[in-house]
Amino acid sequence: MEIEDLRVGQWLTRTNDNLLIDYYIKGKNYKIIGKVGDWIYIRDESGGKACFDTLKDWEPAPKTWETLEVGDIIKDKDGCRSKILEVGQNSFLRSSWDVFDEASGNYIFEEAKNKGWTIEQAETPDNFVQIKIDGNEIDITEEQVAQIKKIINI
Repeated sequence: MEIEDLRVGQWLTRTNDNLLIDYYIKGKNYKIIGKVGDWIYIRDESGGKACFDTLKDWEPAPKTWETLEVGDIIKDKDGCRSKILEVGQNSFLRSSWDVFDEASGNYIFEEAKNKGWTIEQAETPDNFVQIKIDGNEIDITEEQVAQIKKIINI
């Protein structure tokens, strides 16, 4: 993971608990609130103390209801997918199932958990291939590359 790959607002988790100070806890999520050179400025989930640190021993945090962001994808028990359109303090607005550009309704996080909905986890960058289309660079999965090759017969 490189500093250039990170953005303010992204959540990270600690991968190592061999620390000189006890501020960080392995497995706990911390939000990037700033970047300076090769350093990140992070704050814990509670919004409490903030601290500078290097990228050593950090990785992107798995998505949780508490770290839900606009653009994230959720799934119902049947595998239908919905896109997060807005996020409030304890609630969110989602798209219709499998129709990402049409709003469906507001839900509180606890309601979504009780319905058995899950948050789709991002694929690791190793699974992506960067392609250029009309001057735009986009990341697609190797599976999508295979599908494109099949469609255009190569």
